[in-house]
Amino acid sequence: MGNHTSVKSPSLTSLRVLEAVVRTGFVKRAADELTVSASAVSHQLRILEEECGAPLFRREGRRLVPLPLALKAVDEIGDAFRRLANAHTNLTSGNAERLVRVVAPTSFTLGWLFPRTQKFSKLHPKIELFLIPSDNPAATQRTPAQVVIHHGNCPNDIGWEPIMSDVRVVLGTPEVLTRVKDLNDPSNVPLIRVSTEGGSDDGLFTWEEWFANQGILPGHPIAGPYASQGHLALNMALRGEGLVLAEISLAVEHVKSGKLVMLPGSETPSNLAYWCKVHDPLRKDVPKFVNWLRHELEIT
Repeated sequence: MGNHTSVKSPSLTSLRVLEAVVRTGFVKRAADELTVSASAVSHQLRILEEECGAPLFRREGRRLVPLPLALKAVDEIGDAFRRLANAHTNLTSGNAERLVRVVAPTSFTLGWLFPRTQKFSKLHPKIELFLIPSDNPAATQRTPAQVVIHHGNCPNDIGWEPIMSDVRVVLGTPEVLTRVKDLNDPSNVPLIRVSTEGGSDDGLFTWEEWFANQGILPGHPIAGPYASQGHLALNMALRGEGLVLAEISLAVEHVKSGKLVMLPGSETPSNLAYWCKVHDPLRKDVPKFVNWLRHELEIT
């Protein structure tokens, strides 16, 4: 008899860890998503690299940048995870209308989409939405989601369609706006900034870019507190901690209520947009959600 080499297959757990780290770029974020410790994630990665006999990531500070071997593996296992999830959905749902998983940026999910889900449920009571907030949804197209929403520049792969342009405005509480000495140059008050430390800067529109678009040379150094997410920056503005450069679509309810006031003449396009990609267009429930999403964005 010929010799047979025994090849040990990687565990499903280690493959889930690999997919999560490639998608998020960080051990801690992957651990939080998988509800395990960071050390457990690192341990699974070491096991995989030992089994592969080659490194899977390159370290850039705390960020793990996937090497070609890891990307190739995740491309394959991501599709497998999606098929498994769809198979589970088919087994557990007897109706054509069922669970629709939606991956979207965190601030968009919490600040715009989640508050409107009740409206969708009233129109389509048989369809259940499962919202998955992600700061880098373009990378999560490997996850078992039917709809992926991305904010920023258009992703490189095919299938993305624009659903909303990104327009920025300067907002603050009425009290903070009274402290602005020059409405054309609000730099004398704290300017709330969004930090991308440990994450992608795709989708970020900075105060420096806003001043440049307005043709203004700030009279004071740009200074103020940092927030890690756009919706957190809005919350800081609501507390009166400074002015925020916000997406108008995420702040419209605060403006309508009078809690935040727009700085006159501050509206400017960011040259960014929201993009949508549909993974299961043949399912009857998915187009219903996408059509509703487009309608709601149009009337916002």
